[in-house]
Amino acid sequence: MVLARVHFRLAGRHWTREFSADDGTSVQQLKGLMVKSEKEEDLDAFELRRDRKRLSDSHLLWEDCHLDFKFLGVERGRLRAGRDAAEAEASKAVGANPSAVTLESVLALQADLMAGFGRPAFQKQLDALEEKFKDNQRKFQAERQKLFLTVQRVVLPKWGFAGTAKGVFEMMGALQNPKFNVDYNFQVNGWRLAGLLRLGPSSFPAGVTSLAAQSWSLLKDLADRMSSSEYQGTLQVLAQRLGSDKPDFYAARDAMAFIVHTDVLPTYGWKQSHEPSDAGIAKAWATINSFGGDEEVTKMRRRVEELLRSDGRGGRDAAACGPWVGTWSASSSPLVYTIAQVRDRVVALNAEEAWSPARGVVDREKRILLEWPEAVRGFAGQLVDDVIHWVDRSTWHRHVETDVTVQSCPGVEGGEMQLRTPAGATVAWVREELSRRLQQQDLQLACMDGPDEPLSDELVILPQLNKFNRLRVLPRGETAPSEEQPEKLDEAPAPTGETAGREAPQDERPGTPRTGSQMFDFHDLPDDY
Repeated sequence: MVLARVHFRLAGRHWTREFSADDGTSVQQLKGLMVKSEKEEDLDAFELRRDRKRLSDSHLLWEDCHLDFKFLGVERGRLRAGRDAAEAEASKAVGANPSAVTLESVLALQADLMAGFGRPAFQKQLDALEEKFKDNQRKFQAERQKLFLTVQRVVLPKWGFAGTAKGVFEMMGALQNPKFNVDYNFQVNGWRLAGLLRLGPSSFPAGVTSLAAQSWSLLKDLADRMSSSEYQGTLQVLAQRLGSDKPDFYAARDAMAFIVHTDVLPTYGWKQSHEPSDAGIAKAWATINSFGGDEEVTKMRRRVEELLRSDGRGGRDAAACGPWVGTWSASSSPLVYTIAQVRDRVVALNAEEAWSPARGVVDREKRILLEWPEAVRGFAGQLVDDVIHWVDRSTWHRHVETDVTVQSCPGVEGGEMQLRTPAGATVAWVREELSRRLQQQDLQLACMDGPDEPLSDELVILPQLNKFNRLRVLPRGETAPSEEQPEKLDEAPAPTGETAGREAPQDERPGTPRTGSQMFDFHDLPDDY
């Protein structure tokens, strides 16, 4: 199952809802689950984005992800959906007329297959089959083909092939065009697929003579992951908060690099990387370095070296590149700090009571960052953007529920109420929950020991911060309502037809996630979303 966390933003408010779907669900199918509708005008009226870019309606989702909701309106939505539909029809032409297939389409097809075969859940299933049938190769091959088909039956129809064994045979025939064999990217993708499916020596296992091109491909994958805007943006945040020349920054950055390595290396057959260790990564680098005489490998290796020393702001810190400069030996780990050293730092922070509110938010963030290596087994195989949601203070609190005490509640014996807020809830959520329970509207909240000034609805209830965990209701008439109007974040045209003028149900509160069968009703959106 795929868990899609969709983030909504409206007039300064931000809330998240969760939707579960089958592996390989298309974006179009996910949108149908969200709006509980099959009408084209409803599905086309909004888009889902990742990294600020629209995901095509035919895009397949194989892993848990964070997506952003964007309302488009009827006309703009119809135009963009039309472009997606045209691209989808062009993709199906690959199977309909293999002789006219373009290299661009073939590379995209390979990318879809790699996304399905490369996810950790699939690789674990393949591991289990290898172990179960290690003494029966014929049975293993038969069961492996069945496992392959779980991905192929989803991907192939998108490209005009049947999701059957016959469709797989026809797809393989379409890829056997000699004009593709001279393309380097096509060859690299072929090696990667062979590695993911463990079909032969090209999977780049340790101890087997490897081609320089495979080393280049592995390095390029590392470079692509570490040069992404998410990864570099996280480094920039870390450098600002921890100091780009501080040991804590080096340790946190190494933890990020470690996670990328444990994600990329297994796709090239480095099975020991499923069990993260400095030694396992060093062995992989030893094999890569055996091709140091190849000019292209050397260039890409230097690119990775630069990224490993990056501070996210265009700077390079010489203090952190000791293991890299002029060595590249088999005994050198690509991490500046070993996992044991970082674990020692976690213990030291625990001894200093880093969670004490008096030490501030940065110390708590620091502890979370430095715990990554300890918990990296759980993170291995996750996308870097999932890690970022634990780094950024504005997002990591989404994963934590928080208890809030509210005093001076009218009509309540003792005047005190206890609330359990969902992850990522804001002051607005607390106000609306109190209004619902107390049957009173326009309640204003202030800090327990703070001035008689109402808190902004946009403030997030952070765990372990007593200031916002202990609130009180302000007496009526003590504050004047603000005349400021919330800023509209999206000036897209409002919904029309049956969606116009509808109000959100009273039990729909910002910050309240839904899971499972609780789906998002598109018609709940305000007209100005």
